[in-house]
Amino acid sequence: GGMTSTNDSHEEKLGAAAQKLVPRAPAIVRAVMFAASWLAPAMIADMVSRKMFTPPTRRSARPEPLPAGFCRRHVAFDGGELAVWTCEGPGPAVLMVHGWGGSVSSWAGLATAFQRTGARVVLFDSPGHGESSGHSADVLIMADAIEHVVGGFGRPDMIVGHSMGAAAAVEYLRRDKSR
Repeated sequence: GGMTSTNDSHEEKLGAAAQKLVPRAPAIVRAVMFAASWLAPAMIADMVSRKMFTPPTRRSARPEPLPAGFCRRHVAFDGGELAVWTCEGPGPAVLMVHGWGGSVSSWAGLATAFQRTGARVVLFDSPGHGESSGHSADVLIMADAIEHVVGGFGRPDMIVGHSMGAAAAVEYLRRDKSR
């Protein structure tokens, strides 16, 4: 590759990102992607966006079920719904936010531990994940989802997040001026 100037356009940067999506592809595929990034930057930008913000394919079966005592609920979100599971308890409220490609089943073990302490536990599948509707997500969308879950099920005393879920929780807390 050649040198790039510091004034590269957004489309050029997306074209470069598109090339990185197919690093092991045959040279002809890489050449077509490179040419397309110059000839049809909007198409390539859309393709890169879909690749980067579409969660992995959902699994049809929940690998690790939540323990007894958790009730499936939902909250409206962006024209669809978020799948939410709650477990009532007299202790502090804990909101658990999974990471990219995860689901509430990622938290089964820790949710059980919180449940045993008497905590009120709230977990949800982020947009495009698990049993929630939607096809795409990013940190900002996941932070919006947290806001909707908190609006529907109350403010938590603690938020536990994994990876991108932790980043979304930080973004939610950054926005929340009432804390």
